[in-house]
Formats: sequence, C-alpha cells, structure tokens
Amino acid sequence: MNPLRRLFSYTFRFKFSFILSIFGFILFASADIAAVEWIRRIIEYINSDQDDFSIYLVLALIFIAIGRGTGFFIGNYFMSRVGFVIVHDLRSELFSKLINLPKKFLIRVNRANLLIELPSLQLKFQVRPLMQLKHL
Repeated sequence: MNPLRRLFSYTFRFKFSFILSIFGFILFASADIAAVEWIRRIIEYINSDQDDFSIYLVLALIFIAIGRGTGFFIGNYFMSRVGFVIVHDLRSELFSKLINLPKKFLIRVNRANLLIELPSLQLKFQVRPLMQLKHL
C-alpha cells in the first residue's frame, strides 16, 4: 500500500477536524491579503489631500487582526490535534505488533536494535506506569 494513502486513511477518520483546520488556514491567509489591501489604502490616504480619516479603516484593522488570530489558532489547533491522534494510532499499532511478535523473532533479533527502531521513547514512558502497577 502507498504510504501516503495509508496516512490519509488515518486522517479521514478525523475529517471534521482536518477540514476545520483547513478553514482556519484559509481565514488566516485571507486576513493577510486583507492586511496588504489595508496598507495600500492607508498609503493612498497619506498621499491624498483628504482631512477626514475614515473610521472604517480603523475597524477594518481590528477585524483583520481578529480574523488573522482566530484563523491561526483554529488552523494550528485542529491540525495538531489530527497529527497527535495519528501519531498515537501509529504508535499503538506498532506497540501491538511488537507485543504479538513470535518468540523466534525476539530471540533472533538483538533487543537493543529493536528498541532503536522504535520511532520514539515516549512509548516506553507511556507503558512504564502500567508495568509498575503490576508489581504492587
């Protein structure tokens, strides 16, 4: 199976969070474009002979800042949520496969090399409290 397709299969279980994060990033990018347009209008105002400063430019800047911050937060929060859940699922799947390996494989393979192959030592730290509970 294609690795990218496999990762997307993990992502599709959380499609609502993924779509919400994409919406947040689109909002963030739209606010950046609006900020550029706002700066263009401010430069036009400075170069013109107008004396009245429009309150709409001030309100636009406030809404641009709120939209940019909200889009940044929503996009990063939901994307990191999807990423953490996918990494957790991959680690759980890896751990369940390591537990179910036959004895012949474990005897033949050096245990140190097997531990080095793990993607992270956090798996070990997550399992350690459960192992300590057994000894009580």
